[in-house]
Amino acid sequence: MAGGQERILRGRIKSMQATKKITRAMELIAGSRIVKAQQRVQAAVPYSEQITEVVKDLAAAGGSSDSPLLLGRDEIRTTCYVVILPTVDCVAATTPECSVRLRARAKQTPSPARTTTGRAPSKSGA
Repeated sequence: MAGGQERILRGRIKSMQATKKITRAMELIAGSRIVKAQQRVQAAVPYSEQITEVVKDLAAAGGSSDSPLLLGRDEIRTTCYVVILPTVDCVAATTPECSVRLRARAKQTPSPARTTTGRAPSKSGA
């Protein structure tokens, strides 16, 4: 084999090996992100169970439908969505997703919907 072709083949081999290393590193990063996301979901389970209990208690406590808030409406003029997010660790990952879904849902409602996003105060008070 001529020296020029051999050099080209060596260059291609090195390039393929470098690409293989980069691909493997990207797979490892993606795998760790999935594990972290699963851990955040698991951490949110007690929170969601507690919220479910609170909502059940509220529904049970307000057993009578005399409240004007529980009466049916002939015409719905405005729709309001309240989004309760989990702990601060999960908020960074879930807020954009919730915001996108909330705005998509608001566009589907026949009445004008008000959407707003915000954040709960941090524990440090900042």
